[in-house]
Amino acid sequence: MVSPSLSCPTYCEAKIDETWYLRQVGSGPNQNQVIVVNSTAPATTSFGMIAVNNWAVLVAPDPNAVVVAHARGLHVQAGQAGASWYTTFSLVFEGPRFNGSTLHVTGITGFEGQWVVGGGTGELASAHGVIKHKILTGLGSAVENYRQLDTGILHPANGK
Repeated sequence: MVSPSLSCPTYCEAKIDETWYLRQVGSGPNQNQVIVVNSTAPATTSFGMIAVNNWAVLVAPDPNAVVVAHARGLHVQAGQAGASWYTTFSLVFEGPRFNGSTLHVTGITGFEGQWVVGGGTGELASAHGVIKHKILTGLGSAVENYRQLDTGILHPANGK
């Protein structure tokens, strides 16, 4: 009989338990999202609208803060009532920590909610977890907002 300790390898995970800030800019010189398919639904719903994004993810809700990563992907207005954007993107890290590694993130984006992290590459291969998100009120403008991201992401401790 094989001993369980010999047949089951030890697997250690590290946790990313941090707060980041996603900056969305809908128009102007710092625009980081653009509509690629307009909706034919009534203007009050925008149902079916598709936009691509390259949102900056920062260490603070400030346009001059250090950039941790960029959220590169798309969002689709999938609900017929209220803001119900289906969002999927690769969170592409830059800088000294996790440089070039990615996380696959998906979920519904309303005023607040949760996105699931279901995979990654590089140091974050096989990552999994949840990112809680909410729009910060009183910051930004009509074309810009900041979304607080509270992370709870597990990934292999050795990055493999």
